[in-house]
Amino acid sequence: MRRILIATEGSTISAAAIRQFIAVLGTQPFELFVLSVITRPTLPDQLPQVVASYDGAADAALSAIDHATAELRAAGFGAQGLVKTGEPAPAIVACAKEIGADLIVLGSHGRKGAERMLHGSVAESVLMHAPCGVLIYPVGVTLEVAGV
Repeated sequence: MRRILIATEGSTISAAAIRQFIAVLGTQPFELFVLSVITRPTLPDQLPQVVASYDGAADAALSAIDHATAELRAAGFGAQGLVKTGEPAPAIVACAKEIGADLIVLGSHGRKGAERMLHGSVAESVLMHAPCGVLIYPVGVTLEVAGV
C-alpha cells in the first residue's frame, strides 16, 4: 500500500490542496498521514512569550490536522495525524523518510520577489530534498479531473 504524507499548516491554501488531492485519489488504497509542523521557538530570553506562542502554535497544528483528517474522512479516506517540531521543510522531509512515504502533498503560497526572499519557499525546499515524489498545488489552481 502506498504511503502519502500530506503537509498542512491550516491555511486556506493547504485546505485547497487537500481538496484537490481528494479529487484525484480515486478508489485505490492509500495509507494517508497528515502532518503539521510547529516552528521551534527561537527567543529563549523571552520565555513566557515563547511558551505562550508555542502553545498557540501547537493548538493551531492540532486544529489543522483535525480539519484535514475530517475532510479526508468525509471523502471516505482515513488518515493518521502527525505533529513535528522544527523548521517546516526539513521536518516534512524527515517525516517522509521516517514513515517511508511514496509521495508528499503540499500547497504553495506562490510567493515572489522580496516576500520569497524574506520567507523562503517551503515547497521548493521540500521538492529539492524529498526522498520521494512531491505533488505541489499552487495557490489558485483547480484541477479538472475526468476519469481518474
